[in-house]
Amino acid sequence: MILSQWLLPPLFTGIFFALGIVLGFQMLINAFGPSDSVSEWRFERLTGARYAVSVLYFGAFSFIFEYASYQTNNDFAFLNFKLLLLSYVLVFLGKRTAAIIVAICGASFIVLRGFSWEALQYIGLILVVYLLASILITFLQKKRWLLLTWSISIDVLTTLFWFFSKMIGFGTFVEISDKQVWEYVLGFIVTNACLSIGLHQIVKQNDHMMMITQQATIDTTTGLPNHEVFLQEYHQIMKQKVQNPPMTLIALDIDQFKHINDVYGHLVGNKALDAVGKTMINLVDTNTSVRGYRVGGEEFEFIVKKMDDAKVRKLASVLKQRIADTVVIDGDNNLNITISIGIATRTIDDSETDLYERADRMLYISKGRGRNQITTDRDE
Repeated sequence: MILSQWLLPPLFTGIFFALGIVLGFQMLINAFGPSDSVSEWRFERLTGARYAVSVLYFGAFSFIFEYASYQTNNDFAFLNFKLLLLSYVLVFLGKRTAAIIVAICGASFIVLRGFSWEALQYIGLILVVYLLASILITFLQKKRWLLLTWSISIDVLTTLFWFFSKMIGFGTFVEISDKQVWEYVLGFIVTNACLSIGLHQIVKQNDHMMMITQQATIDTTTGLPNHEVFLQEYHQIMKQKVQNPPMTLIALDIDQFKHINDVYGHLVGNKALDAVGKTMINLVDTNTSVRGYRVGGEEFEFIVKKMDDAKVRKLASVLKQRIADTVVIDGDNNLNITISIGIATRTIDDSETDLYERADRMLYISKGRGRNQITTDRDE
């Protein structure tokens, strides 16, 4: 990719190749579902399988670039791609992932070329770039500066890297002239600019898609998934075989909610809904086996997986108590709210309707017993 040898094709190829890597990653992550979104600085909550796939994806490209350099016996071949890869992994996937990529680069160099002083030099250079870039990104994030600032900063850092590598005579860097170094630097700057623009557009599109998804799936009053999401996820779980312990459905609603709306007004009613929603979200955030939904009006549902009867009962008791301890403030009035709960555990013969109706029936038994009660189908 030297301009004096072949001006346009390598530069354009490099730009499209870099954009292709990013778009390929975006498609790969989206294959796991739309729950993760790209923010200005990182992929949010990229964990589990998504994180493992991310490391494998960029780790594979790191090895490919090292192998290509080894095959051409050219230490500076694909160097711009390596630096871009490291830079944007650091931005969007964090320091830990970038450190893994650095380790893969170093290990690949040693495996392909053997352990030598040159290998130590190379690993040292990459580590210096990683450390400087990490310090830089920490500073920029604290200042809340934009991705454009990072792009310009990494241009400066890369320019210094190229000329420092040339100055110390690392590997085959001794074979290139200052003019060629400037050509490589220019190639990096142009590719980086195009990549930054492309990433900016991806961020905007993801934000837009996330907003549309939230509007379609999240109840705005409580912040919980809505009835449509509940039906889809409930249907998917009921298609699966009965687990041990089996799935449990918890139905609940706010006691005397119509009275609250009639006496205190709908704004206070919304505050009560919001209080229940926040309490449910807090419980869900601390327990991956639980998923909560607002299914309509003052009615809510929990889908609970891999939890025995005693733990389900304890979960319901904790929820009921936390709601009872909640105070909804309306001017000079402090309003206490309570909930009634019905619990149904899936059996091997249950259809979707059977389980749902049984949980609903347990809920209304709780209401009939004076409200602020818990009733399970194991008790009846």
